[in-house]
Amino acid sequence: MRVARIITVLLAAFTATMLGLTLAPANAAAPTGAERATRHVVAPIEAAEIRNSGKFYVKGKARTAKGKVVYLQSKRKGQNWRTVKKTRSSKSSGYFRMTFRGKCKTYFRIIVKKSGGYATNRTKIGRVVCY
Repeated sequence: MRVARIITVLLAAFTATMLGLTLAPANAAAPTGAERATRHVVAPIEAAEIRNSGKFYVKGKARTAKGKVVYLQSKRKGQNWRTVKKTRSSKSSGYFRMTFRGKCKTYFRIIVKKSGGYATNRTKIGRVVCY
């Protein structure tokens, strides 16, 4: 009988703790409003190879960074990210397009640096896979 009470009390304590964590605000410890800016919106992004030529392209819209510089960065295993190319998005719509080459197993990402109250956005494009 005593074991049943102990198990019941532990189960009740566990349930209360989990319920409290579930109902607590998710960003209670995170900075709010002016302390933390939202990231730039870069969507939709499309990337692909150009007709099996070994050249690739990436295009998309930087909706909150119209007329700003968009960076293309690459990274290989064991190395740091490095800027490969940069272009300016259009002033009217934020559209950008870049072509680039990449070796096998190279990762690529797009960066729009902070400006106008928005934080830096780093969007992964993908990795070059060779068969």
